[in-house]
Amino acid sequence: MGEGDDKEDFVVHHSFATKSSKFLQAALSQDSGWKEAQEKRVPLPEAKPIDFEVYLEWLYASQLTSREGDTQRERGKMLVRLYILGDFLDDAGFCNQVMDAFAPGGTKAWDWSINNEECSLAWAKTPVDSPLRIFILGLISHRMSRNKNFFQELVESTCPRELFIDLFKHLESKHGLTKLLKPSTKLSKVRDKCEFHRHDEKNPKCSEST
Repeated sequence: MGEGDDKEDFVVHHSFATKSSKFLQAALSQDSGWKEAQEKRVPLPEAKPIDFEVYLEWLYASQLTSREGDTQRERGKMLVRLYILGDFLDDAGFCNQVMDAFAPGGTKAWDWSINNEECSLAWAKTPVDSPLRIFILGLISHRMSRNKNFFQELVESTCPRELFIDLFKHLESKHGLTKLLKPSTKLSKVRDKCEFHRHDEKNPKCSEST
């Protein structure tokens, strides 16, 4: 089913594999004409096996499982990769669960370390205005309000140029031109708001959920 960096294969029942992912539903539909449907095999060359394992566990249990021994930074890196996987699979429910996992206890989860690698990955692998990008921009905005040297450190980093363009748009939109470098310290709680969620017929806004 899934194929990771080391070519590990996963055998997944058709009805289970297509339970939530619109991409897999299309790829494995006999009416689609896709070669994946004929071969009954979908390569995921950029997905790590451990990330696809987490996705399968989520399909079974409807919740993300943690990995013992993961540091906060490793957990943050995995969540970024998981969101990218969910976005590729076009699985809004999974993406929403990943975003909720960034802040299971409210604002404390915003303490995970922002890293050049995660930023570069997020901007390379997700579309403009994706919830993951918006979340990271909010985190950067918060760090800038708490640490006067953070913006300079960010400038000297290897983060992509597009991130800085998006950052200034974000700051101007949220705080106004006169406060570009003095953003509010107020943080959104991911699990309390829909701001970072994707919505479709199976994933309505939280206020509409029963």
